[in-house]
Amino acid sequence: MDTLETSLIGHLGIGGYIAPVFRTRYLLDFFWIYKPKKSRWDAIASAYAGWQQMSGENTRQWWQASIIGRYTINSTVSISGRVEYFHDPQLVFIAPITGISGFRT
Repeated sequence: MDTLETSLIGHLGIGGYIAPVFRTRYLLDFFWIYKPKKSRWDAIASAYAGWQQMSGENTRQWWQASIIGRYTINSTVSISGRVEYFHDPQLVFIAPITGISGFRT
C-alpha cells in the first residue's frame, strides 16, 4: 500500500524577543509526503506562509514552496533533488547587507 501523509500546522507567537519591532507572528505550514510501496521514487512537498506584525507598521508577509524528489538506487544509496521558491519582499527573514529591497529566490 502506498503511503500518503499530509499535515497542516498553525503557529501563533510573540516575536518581540527576536527584535524589538517584531510583534505577533502567524504561520501556516503544510506538508505532503508520498511514498509508493513498489516504486524507487518518493516525494515531499511543503508550503508555508507567514504574517509578522511590526511595531508602528503594517503587517508583513512572506511565503515559501518546495518539492523534493528522491530516487532510491539500493538500500544504502539514493539521489535527491530539491526545487524551492522563497518570497520575502518586505524583509521579514532576510535582511541583506547590500541595501537591495525585497528577496526572492
